[in-house]
Amino acid sequence: MPLLCTSRSYKDKGRWHYSDVLTQPSEYSLPENIFNHAREVLWFDMISEFDARILNSYLDNTLTPISNDFIDCKSKWLLDEDNHFLGFRLINETFGATPHEISAVYARQGDFSQVDHLLLDEFSAALVLAYDEIVTTRGYIDDLPLYDQFSPQVGRFVRLVIADEAQHYSKFLNFIRRRYPYRIPEVPNRVLEIRRADGQRPYRATFVLDHIEDVFSTELLDRCAHILIRTLQRPIRRKIAELDAVAP
Repeated sequence: MPLLCTSRSYKDKGRWHYSDVLTQPSEYSLPENIFNHAREVLWFDMISEFDARILNSYLDNTLTPISNDFIDCKSKWLLDEDNHFLGFRLINETFGATPHEISAVYARQGDFSQVDHLLLDEFSAALVLAYDEIVTTRGYIDDLPLYDQFSPQVGRFVRLVIADEAQHYSKFLNFIRRRYPYRIPEVPNRVLEIRRADGQRPYRATFVLDHIEDVFSTELLDRCAHILIRTLQRPIRRKIAELDAVAP
């Protein structure tokens, strides 16, 4: 697949670009006492961010109908995820990933057989993505002490990634509220179904529900699921309260 975000096109859209942050890779280092663990974390970060391309193609091929609103939301999400992938690719190359290993990443294919029942339309896809982004945000935050050991630049890069992931969560929430307010009552059952499917093993290059690392504890996943449900239900609760206030 071709690269999706050049430095020029990315800056034209007012976004940050990994090459402006990761400017001194020769100075990055991995502490010897956590070398293998750090390499595993960084490698998984890279491939999971790459897999946004695979998910995007899957959704384009399976969702019918698909609105321009969702396409626009998804396109901006993909541009950010590709920028994250390219940054993590640079970090992995700095820490010894070979050209052969990197080439193999571009040949990855997804198996959606374990999650296809959760991606039936753009409403359900947006809900899965909102859940996935809030969980990923929390995972990156909890791993910040690890990233900070590599270099201040790597720590800054991951903080920018966190800001993007949190924004993705917000944008998919707003998409659901804007286009599918009448389907909000479905949210609790659907989110709990998503939560039960999370942490698929082995991970099958689906981008979503890839939370198999130790940082993604049962408590973290449960908390994120309940935050998503509570946040999407808030407008309904507020409306009920308003109606109760004016009821005779």
